Amino acid sequence: MSNSLRNRVNLGRILRFPSIFFLFLFLFLLAGSKSYAQMIGWGYKDAIQVQNPGPLKLNHQVLLTLNTQALISLGRLQATGADLRFSKDCNGLSQYSYYIESGINTTATKIWVLTDSLAANSNRVITMFYGNSTAPAGSSFDNTFPPSSRLIVSAGTITLNGTNNFSWFEIALGATVLVGPNSPFVINARRIIIAGILDGNGSGHLGGASISNGSGPGGGFASTGNAGTFGAGGASYAGIGGPGGYPPPASNAPLTGQPGLTYENASTDSINMGSGGGGSTVVGGAGGGGITLTGDFVNITGTIRANGAAGTNS
Repeated sequence: MSNSLRNRVNLGRILRFPSIFFLFLFLFLLAGSKSYAQMIGWGYKDAIQVQNPGPLKLNHQVLLTLNTQALISLGRLQATGADLRFSKDCNGLSQYSYYIESGINTTATKIWVLTDSLAANSNRVITMFYGNSTAPAGSSFDNTFPPSSRLIVSAGTITLNGTNNFSWFEIALGATVLVGPNSPFVINARRIIIAGILDGNGSGHLGGASISNGSGPGGGFASTGNAGTFGAGGASYAGIGGPGGYPPPASNAPLTGQPGLTYENASTDSINMGSGGGGSTVVGGAGGGGITLTGDFVNITGTIRANGAAGTNS
């Protein structure tokens, strides 16, 4: 028996705006051996225990963070990790697809393994094989994250609405995803990368039509003074919006549009769309989008926008 590296990985990261919380799925690299049941041609294997405290997961990509540098330095693993294999059984007869995302020959190599099922509130042991100096590369992005299950926006601009479920969601540098109007926006994915722009400006509750209140729980109130020319109230969220008042009324302030009611606060992690501003002689601006990103591994180096929009003449 050889000593192996003990590893604990945070698999369930849920990123929300403006708050973050975590769902943990733990993986432990347990033991290595060169004997007993073994895949022919491979010198070593390790048992990896996956603990799933949540519901049943089918065709689920599991993220492992492994110290491949130690294995490579011992001469047990090819420098590229080509000889890694993952199996449902200890004989290597039911192999899983996998993808080495990053960090080979480091202490934090990111490897995704596509498991067939993880029963609810249970443990599963999968086996990692290595130690074959002539094995061809087994890592496959397409097999681990099938094209039909992922969305990669590599260039240009697209619009998405509502709740979207992917295995891999990525907005590349220079690309933009616009959030559709008047509906909460949710991305559920194993892997989320935002290097470009996710634009939810003005995608929240609609602004009020001419001399009408804005929509949403914090919608601004319409201007009623002088056919709407005194200005409508701004929408509220965790803080109160501004009152109307252009041009400033002399003595009839009640005719000025009042701000909407507050309906969130900075200490909650619930995500709601911004409410619309009240209408005056122009249509009130729509609120900012409500954006929720839920992923096991999330990287954001780009821009996420969720500002309210200005009023318009149409």
